[in-house]
Amino acid sequence: MDQLERLQAAIGRLVGHTRTLFYQLVLLAHDCPHCGGSLVMLHEGRCRCTTCGNAMDPTVTFQRCPGCGGRVALRVRRYACCKCGQDVPSLFLFDGKVFNAEYFRQKMAEARQRKQQRETQQHERAAGHVYRSPAIEPGPIAIPSSPGLVDVLNQLVGAGAPDPQLMQAAEEAFDLQRYEQHVIAVLNRLPDGDEVTLQWIPSLVSDDRLERIRLFIALIFLAHAGLIDLRQGNDNTIWVSQRETQRERSTVSADAQAADA
Repeated sequence: MDQLERLQAAIGRLVGHTRTLFYQLVLLAHDCPHCGGSLVMLHEGRCRCTTCGNAMDPTVTFQRCPGCGGRVALRVRRYACCKCGQDVPSLFLFDGKVFNAEYFRQKMAEARQRKQQRETQQHERAAGHVYRSPAIEPGPIAIPSSPGLVDVLNQLVGAGAPDPQLMQAAEEAFDLQRYEQHVIAVLNRLPDGDEVTLQWIPSLVSDDRLERIRLFIALIFLAHAGLIDLRQGNDNTIWVSQRETQRERSTVSADAQAADA
């Protein structure tokens, strides 16, 4: 293994010396076209003047097409005649490996641009397929159309079977809009995002049982109008909070009044 490594190293040094000698020989007969100075090879396809420092491609600068005498240009990874188009083997390449750096930079930029355009089109197509459901307009709530609703309300507020006289008094004296405005005014005084229980909302009358019923009905109508949020805890506690979009509004909206109808 040591002998093989030494042999490979020796071959590498020989190739390096041969490349240097090749460059010296092919450039020996050419001078800098700007100042006449001597030339040294920088790498495949590129040399530089030792006097003025001007860099150039020796194949393009000094070589001509053997068929028509036209100028030579680098086409991607080969040289070709600018006049007749035929390939021109370079006399200044040691191992024949050269490429047009500007060409590859341009192609890379075009590839990045095409990729960006594809991504933009994909985003536009994806956005075009996003459909939103139309807004739901709340309709009026009619308690008589929901059999058993009164019994459920009584259970939620801790009351027993409805008292006919109490229900009649409630129907005669119940001002739904007043209670809605009262609830909104209470919630407006809370910090943003806070919620309270139904029992925490102050009463407007002295009869606590009747007040709970009226407040809960007002909460149902306000939730139906989209002004507040209701949730029921594990212990059947009713929690009330105002929606963020209604924070700046101190009165009941026309939507709620329409629902009251």
